[in-house]
Amino acid sequence: MTENIKRQLAKAKKLIQSRQYAKARELLWCIDHPTATKWLIKLDEIDPQPKAKAKAKSRSQQIKIGLLVGGLLIIGAFLVFLVVENRMVESRVDAVIQVREEANQFCRDAGFTGTRHGDCVERRLAYFRCEAQTDEDIESCLARELPTTIPPTARPTELDFNDFPTFTPTPQ
Repeated sequence: MTENIKRQLAKAKKLIQSRQYAKARELLWCIDHPTATKWLIKLDEIDPQPKAKAKAKSRSQQIKIGLLVGGLLIIGAFLVFLVVENRMVESRVDAVIQVREEANQFCRDAGFTGTRHGDCVERRLAYFRCEAQTDEDIESCLARELPTTIPPTARPTELDFNDFPTFTPTPQ
């Protein structure tokens, strides 16, 4: 063992005795000697968690928690989106059901039965679709919207769609 190593080990010993473990650890890391290695092992037993390692662990825990919270926020936002979208779809389905029920009632009140009732309902539904579109007149829209499976002669002619009341869905 050289004189230089002896002096460094003596200095490290004084630092350990004065409980300056971090400085002693730094000094012992620089000494390439088996005694320095043994003292480092003993020092880890006395002071097992150096502050740098604690900070590193704390930082990695913060990152993990941040990623977990971020992931949970993304999942939560997605679930809120699904719930809102589902309610919007339910609302549209309810409106369609309400329009179909009104069309059925209107055609029953007008005295249509059987095939003529079905044709009346289709015309009434087409009228509602055309009424919602403002870019063309009702008659040309009806010509486009009415099913081609209903022959023109079977289409009810006695209904004047201009006399239909405007449909307004009832609030939910």
